[in-house]
Amino acid sequence: MFGKIQEAIPEKVIDSVASKLIHQSAIIIMTVGILIVLLSIAGSYLTIVQKYYKFRINSDNTQLKTEQGLFQRNAVTIPIARIQALRIKQNVIRQWLRLTTVQALAASSAGDDEKGNDLMILPVVKTQTAFSTTSRFVNWAPHQLSGMARLSRRSYWYFIRNASLMSLIVIFPCLYFFKGWGLLSTPLFLIAILLGWYSGNNTGWKILDGQLVLQNGHWFTRSQYVIPHKNVQSFLFVQSIWMTHSKLAHIRVNVRHGNQNELIEIRYLPEESGKEIFNWLKIR
Repeated sequence: MFGKIQEAIPEKVIDSVASKLIHQSAIIIMTVGILIVLLSIAGSYLTIVQKYYKFRINSDNTQLKTEQGLFQRNAVTIPIARIQALRIKQNVIRQWLRLTTVQALAASSAGDDEKGNDLMILPVVKTQTAFSTTSRFVNWAPHQLSGMARLSRRSYWYFIRNASLMSLIVIFPCLYFFKGWGLLSTPLFLIAILLGWYSGNNTGWKILDGQLVLQNGHWFTRSQYVIPHKNVQSFLFVQSIWMTHSKLAHIRVNVRHGNQNELIEIRYLPEESGKEIFNWLKIR
């Protein structure tokens, strides 16, 4: 019976109805997707607000104290001597807005368990005042920082190459197994190029008054570390055979973080700069 009804209806009408249904389905799917993204952003924002509601921080010469939370007030007191390094962190959106988060890597489990025992010092602060504000609470923090050494643009290629190769590991299987649908994975290659460029552009280093400042970029997030010389647990100067010819090297620094270790790595810096940092770290 259904077949007879279908034969009685002109094909143009069936095609028109089918086209409208597909179009409306696409609109519904896009709308649902946008709503999910907006709800996720709103949920994330509300979570941050309630977590850092009425955030307070104060310190004396020996201890740092923080208090935060809406539904549950959390108070943390930690000796400043146990702070091993500072992390100044920005995702790409916060870089555009010139906002920064300042965290402490501490030899203690007093921090946030969900974030590897990171101790929040300043949830949000203007980038230009991040160091001057932090130095009010951590007495050894630099008051300001400028003139970091940077990679040459030629070195960006190594980051772009590595990220692109990683994306191809995903793209090629998608093209092989999913054929035409696999083409949807090809934008990953462009994203990988941007990730590589971002990493190279945000790599930097500086030796400053007994402290080592290292900066790197991963997944569109820039992290800047301020590490007092005495808090460095171990360090490595890494150079492969191919890097010897291009006179490049990696520097890896380990500091205590909670009950574990934090590895901070600067990649593809000039060999001369790498040896300068390595020789400075050897001084005890």
